[in-house]
Parts: sequence; structure tokens; C-alpha cells
Amino acid sequence: MRPRRAIVVSLSHVPTDGRVLRQVASLAARGYRVTAIGLASGDGAVDAFSSAAAIGAIAGAAPVSNVPRYVPVSAAPWSVATLKSAAPWLAAGIGIPPAREAAVLRMPGVAALAARCLATLDEEPDDHPPIVIANDWQALPALIAAKRSRTVFGHYDSHELATEEHAGRIAWRWLFPPSIAATERKGLAVADTVSCVGPGIAAALQSAYGLALTPTIVRNVVAGRPLVPRVTSRPISVLFHGILKADRGLEALIDGVREWPAGFQLLLRGRAPNVHYGHALAQRIKQAGARVRLEPMVPPHAVVEAAASADIGLIPYDITLRENRFALPNKLFEYLHAGLVPVVPRGGDAAALLDQIGAGLAIDFGEPNALARCFTTLSDDDINRLKRASHIAAQTLTWSNEQERLLALLPPPL
Repeated sequence: MRPRRAIVVSLSHVPTDGRVLRQVASLAARGYRVTAIGLASGDGAVDAFSSAAAIGAIAGAAPVSNVPRYVPVSAAPWSVATLKSAAPWLAAGIGIPPAREAAVLRMPGVAALAARCLATLDEEPDDHPPIVIANDWQALPALIAAKRSRTVFGHYDSHELATEEHAGRIAWRWLFPPSIAATERKGLAVADTVSCVGPGIAAALQSAYGLALTPTIVRNVVAGRPLVPRVTSRPISVLFHGILKADRGLEALIDGVREWPAGFQLLLRGRAPNVHYGHALAQRIKQAGARVRLEPMVPPHAVVEAAASADIGLIPYDITLRENRFALPNKLFEYLHAGLVPVVPRGGDAAALLDQIGAGLAIDFGEPNALARCFTTLSDDDINRLKRASHIAAQTLTWSNEQERLLALLPPPL
């Protein structure tokens, strides 16, 4: 009898999507036959998973017996043309519920993921009902379609507070939430189990959709052993890494460096999916002078090691937006594993976690010069002490521990 199949669906390039890649690795290491369906890279990245040894290492296990298969689908990027195609349906969905499903299926890649999921389920007969894992709301139509016409076990993993993911944009706030909420409501009704990244999102999902059980929290912790922090030396390197987007407080961060005490410098490491925003950000960095640097994003397996050359890690989000208030992003745990001092917004879920584990600092990023005042009070000894606290906390915040929460929600491979 063959092991159970697990089909992981995500509207992302899964080989470079840390959370989904860890899911895939854990399933393969536990003995499932794994197929992941996601986007083709579009930028020259390899559309395949690495070796059995690498996949096993991501899951904190020995090399897996079968390297998971990756099935990429092509999707047009968001553009004026794609928005024009979806906008009438999104607008209709505000007042006409039946239009909401059509609106979601017109969004780039959503229908393609669903079609490919059904085709993959039909490739071979199964000895056990296969598992379909939908990552975020854009993958829920695939799970809904599979549940309608096949015998499958369905799991939904929510990475964001979906209905408020881009709430800082007026047009998005007006057009998208009704269709997203309708998709989540329908998907949660058919999903057998549900998980999400943090307590704020779990409570919001349960409240919004009347769930009988609170979604299980599976945090965005990273794989591997935490690195021993480097001893602080001048200049002190302050890092933000990840996707460079307009809603992440980066402009204020760059402009504020001139108020920082001498001996502190800012490093931004990442990529800007929006070319125009990336160009504007690069110009702003150039104007800021030598204390601000921009570096390209590194591959997922190198993120923690690259971060370890810094001293402080920033998450300068505006938590007046609920999505940011509930965020527990990958970078928080990457900073901890790299032995940095995370600095997060006061009052959010990230601050609550740092308080619980006795690591990091929380400030009000909305206050003028808040970072400058914080840095002025920090001695090298303070930073080294806080780095040691991060390292201690990271010992238990590992994917090899966290994955058990996810695997416990799924039927066994045999």
C-alpha cells in the first residue's frame, strides 16, 4: 500500500517561499508523497526542489526518501489589464454575492491553481484519500473545487489576515474584502482543519466566520540551529530584510537615519516586486547618504546566515492596520535565529511574543525619532545582553518543534 499523497497549493513560487517550503519538507520527511503546486518563478529561479538531504534538513530530519515534486503554473502578474478584468466582478461582488466567486477566479493564477490541483488529483488512484493543503485564500478555490468533486482531506493555512492584507490602499479596501471573505467563508466550511501564523489571526478568523474551534497556531519559525550571536562592534548594523513594499514603513525608516546616534547604520536587504517602487526607494537611499545601504535578497537557505552579520533587526510596521498588528512574520524568527535584537511595534502580537520569551525591544514606530531615542539608550553591553536573550529564546522556536502542530492536524501517511 502506497503512502498517502499530500498536495500543497500556494499562489507563490514555493521553492523560495519559506513557510510553504517548510510545509513541503515536513510532509516529505514524515513519509507523505508530496506534490506542490505554485507559480513559475518568472525570474530565472529554479522551478524544482533541491536534494533529498536539503529537504530533510529544512524539516529537521534525515534525508527524505522521495524528493517532493514541484508543478509550476504560469500566471500573468497583476497589471492594469488584469485589474480591469477582475474589477467589474469585484465591484459587482460588493452587492451581489454570486459575483464574488467569479471575481476571485479572475485574479491572476487562482483558476490555474485550481485546475492544476484537480488534474494532479486525477493522475493516479489513491489507497488513502489525499490531503490538499491550501496556503492563503488564493489557494482556497483549489481546495473548494477538490472537495466538491473528489474525496480529499482539506486543510487551510492562513498566513495573513486576508481581508485586511492591503488595507492601507483605498481601492483595495473598497474592492477586495467582500470577495476574499466569501472565499474564506466557503473554504472554511469545507476544510477539515485550519491553521494560521499567530493568535490575533486565529481569533479574528474564529470571530468572523463563527468557527467552532480556534485555528491551530503554527508559527513562522525557521529551520536549523540558531547561530551564536557575534560580539557587537562599531558600526552597529541595523537590518531590515524581506520584501520591500510601500506599506512597511521603509520610507520613514530611511529618512530617520539622520537622527540616529553616530555609529549606527541601516542595511536594507531584499527585493521590491514593484519596479517603480524599487526605483523610488533606491533613489531615497542614495539621497540618505553612506549610512544607508541596499543589498539584494539572498536565497532562503542563506537568510539567517546573512542576517547574522548585523546586530539589530527591525520590523517597523504601522500597527494601526490590524494585519500588521497581528503579524508574526518570518523575519522575526530569522532575526532571533541569527542572534539579533528584534525591534518591533509596541502593542502588536510580535511585541507580546517577545515579552513572553524575554527577548527584543518594542517601541512606538509612529512617534517621531522613536528609533533614534531607543538607540541612544543602548550601550554595546546592552546589545550583547539582548542578543544572548534572542539566542536562548531561539533554542525552542525551531521548525523541528513547530512542525508537529501542523502534522498533528493531518491524517497519517499510512
